[in-house]
Amino acid sequence: MACFARYQELHPDDTVQGISTSGPIYVDTSSEESQQFWLLCAAQSFDPENGFAYLNLANAYLAHGSPDAARETLLALKEMTDREPFFMGYHDEADFQLGWLEADLGNFDTALTWFDSCARRWPERQAEIDLFKGSVHHEAGRFREAAKLYASCAEKLEADERIAAERLQADAGAEIPFRGKRRWPIMTFGTDSAGA
Repeated sequence: MACFARYQELHPDDTVQGISTSGPIYVDTSSEESQQFWLLCAAQSFDPENGFAYLNLANAYLAHGSPDAARETLLALKEMTDREPFFMGYHDEADFQLGWLEADLGNFDTALTWFDSCARRWPERQAEIDLFKGSVHHEAGRFREAAKLYASCAEKLEADERIAAERLQADAGAEIPFRGKRRWPIMTFGTDSAGA
């Protein structure tokens, strides 16, 4: 953590909040110095057995403008977690993060492939993952596909809520009425001139 103390000395007004074992807790990445500091600390504190250290390093590479290095780091995380699962939420999975990275780079079909891989690993999170897939389709200009996924996501989440209410009722041994149909926002978009 010597790099943190030295950085604070050199940049007392920066918004760096501290460093965890996975790297900086928060860095304002608007300055090049902050980006370099994050990358330095993420590299120095990198633990190859800690999945969150991979995520931190990948995010530091992204903040530094190095998406290829971020991709390589996330692929290494995927290799590690494929060999030895590491308890993480679906949004921290390498597949999910690679999906976001590829979507941000405009590689929409590759992004969808990564999100599909994440959904196979986390089938109970299909509705949430479909929401992200919908946003990829939307960003790619595939408005009909996006609208279908958003509608499907809303239906799945509503069904999940109904099941949760029924389980709660059964567990409690009392009547807890489901309060009717929830109005999930279903986003609809226009279609492009080609009739997407």
